[in-house]
Amino acid sequence: MMPKPRKIAVLIEWSRAYGRGAYSGIARYVNAHRTWKIYYTERGLSDEAPSWLQGWDGDGIIARIESNQLYKQIQRMKIPAVNMFEHSRSRKRNIPEVITNNRAIANMAAQHLIDLGLEHFAYCGLPGVFSRDARSGYFVEYIRNSGYEVNVYEGSQQSGSNSISTAEDHELCCEDAMATWLDSLPKPVGLMACNDLRAHQVIMACGERNIIVPDDVAVIGVDND
Repeated sequence: MMPKPRKIAVLIEWSRAYGRGAYSGIARYVNAHRTWKIYYTERGLSDEAPSWLQGWDGDGIIARIESNQLYKQIQRMKIPAVNMFEHSRSRKRNIPEVITNNRAIANMAAQHLIDLGLEHFAYCGLPGVFSRDARSGYFVEYIRNSGYEVNVYEGSQQSGSNSISTAEDHELCCEDAMATWLDSLPKPVGLMACNDLRAHQVIMACGERNIIVPDDVAVIGVDND
């Protein structure tokens, strides 16, 4: 007899390639083992706990926990859970984590830009967002250890929030400041953006100042968006 499938809630965003990739991996596991019954609905990265989770009688949760409300609800449920979202506050959370290797990501990006023969480098992140600040530090370290300097865009952190989505929304209102910074960079320059949406914002700002991509600014992002 087949064992009774365990009920697993998957609370991961559909809006980004990372989340869709996680769903794809979970689907392959389910198809191979047939031991899980998956509960999920369409989500964004910053969404709070879905209404159906209240009172849900399940066996485990796989989530990307950016919302503090979602974290507290999962804690109250007292069932096994795994968090797939790193965050400055997550180190205080009593939930196992599967997180990205930010050093490896930054080192790969830096080496790629060096291999292009570039001698000027820059980094554009999202101020106050944990993983994005970590990538900045590793990128700067790798480039400097290779004998070059890095110009880092500081920007202005929006008060009271350090979520990725909020920071991305805020930075759309700061395009002129970024464009001025891009204008000031020595060219040609290799630029790492903290993620692909930020890379898109950089490219739009380049267009505002007639800065040619990739000839003047070679842009590399993170994720597969």
